[in-house]
Amino acid sequence: MSKASGEKFAMGDRRARLVTGTAILTVLVAGLWASAAFSDEGGGIAPLEENDGWLNYVDYFIGDADGVLQGGVEGVVEIDEIRQRLLADLQGAEERIDAAINQLEDEDIEEALIAAADRGVRVRVVADEHYEDSGQFDALVDHDDISVVFGDGELSYLPEPNLSPILSFCDANFTNHDDHINCTQADGGLPENSDRVIDRPSHYNSMSHTFFVLDQTYLWNISAPMTSEQRVWPAFRAMSEELVNSFEREFRQMHGGVFSTTLSVYNGPLKSITHQHPLRLTNRGKLRVRFNPQERLVKNVIDETYRARGSVYVMTENLTNPDLIAALRYKVERDFDVKVLVGQGQAPTLMSQVEGLGAVQAPEEMGRLPTMVLINAAEDRNGDQQPRMVQILSHELWRAQPFEVLHEITEQGTPARNVNHDKVRFYPSDTFADGVMWELVESGTGWNNPEVEPFVQLWEEMWAEANQ
Repeated sequence: MSKASGEKFAMGDRRARLVTGTAILTVLVAGLWASAAFSDEGGGIAPLEENDGWLNYVDYFIGDADGVLQGGVEGVVEIDEIRQRLLADLQGAEERIDAAINQLEDEDIEEALIAAADRGVRVRVVADEHYEDSGQFDALVDHDDISVVFGDGELSYLPEPNLSPILSFCDANFTNHDDHINCTQADGGLPENSDRVIDRPSHYNSMSHTFFVLDQTYLWNISAPMTSEQRVWPAFRAMSEELVNSFEREFRQMHGGVFSTTLSVYNGPLKSITHQHPLRLTNRGKLRVRFNPQERLVKNVIDETYRARGSVYVMTENLTNPDLIAALRYKVERDFDVKVLVGQGQAPTLMSQVEGLGAVQAPEEMGRLPTMVLINAAEDRNGDQQPRMVQILSHELWRAQPFEVLHEITEQGTPARNVNHDKVRFYPSDTFADGVMWELVESGTGWNNPEVEPFVQLWEEMWAEANQ
């Protein structure tokens, strides 16, 4: 062996020993960390069962309000069981509780937050400004030791100076326009918009989160508002410093006043990405977490829809994203298995296009639907089962474009020259939505993950109920 070869061999051997030593050290640190984290000396939050030393330990839940799903879906529990577990953790918190709450109709959770503050726990809350005057948060706001910050309220902005003349007259009584608002240059009987900007009402913007960060390692995330309208609660409870850090950074931005409606000088969102490695290996398979608007959740749904090799099943209260509708139509036209379930809150503007996908509208008694997308839940056209993915979002599948300019079209199919007939139309949009998407991902060798199956069963049960 030459001298150079011998040096390379020795260097490679040293690198191998270094990698091996690092791996052993990582395992030892992980074991010591897990042992300390799960110690229940002195009370506090109850440890997660059978943690086995995992750095990212999660339990998934599907909460059912009326018990209809419990006979047909594996692992479904009553919503009250999720509430009781969450309450126990809130009562066990010793250092801090950071809570992002879209709506709060639960007096027990309110009282648990107040009790935590009274015993010296640092309690901070962010909430949706649309519900600031609802009375839901009054007791928290009035407490001297609880900090409550509201965001994603009414927004007035001018995304493009040339739009100002077309914003002269706008629809009135914004609260009755859940689908869109029109503005024009000609009055046409509409009230004058004296400031000539886009005035987005508070219900067009959303702080859709429901999560609780407790102490240093515990997290609850519920992808549904905690209201009586919501019959199904998809949720997870985690013991993970990594996940806590991601959600904590998301919380800190909002508590510092930076929401989706906080814009830069270029009218883009100021919020930043809170983590570099969103895909994590857990005791229950691979879990990926992303935040909106900085990671454009619906854009990820569109990408996975095009990428699907088997089926695409969509459930949401309101589907208004035209690009996602186009992606689903692309799949339908190529004989993929596509099913779409929307709720009573489906906006009428794109209803005909949604119906063109063969969508089913759930009856009123099913309540507000959670937003869930299943990729490759069924076999592909060759009869093979592809790796599956479950995507669960905290908000609806809104359009990305918050506004558009509409031109009057002549009989020749060209835009009319009369600008008085132009319109600026603006909509609820995921551009102005703070939210989270968590994904159960099957990939790699031995990719089958049994944790995906309950969510597939949930879809099948709700689809069958809507089609009765």
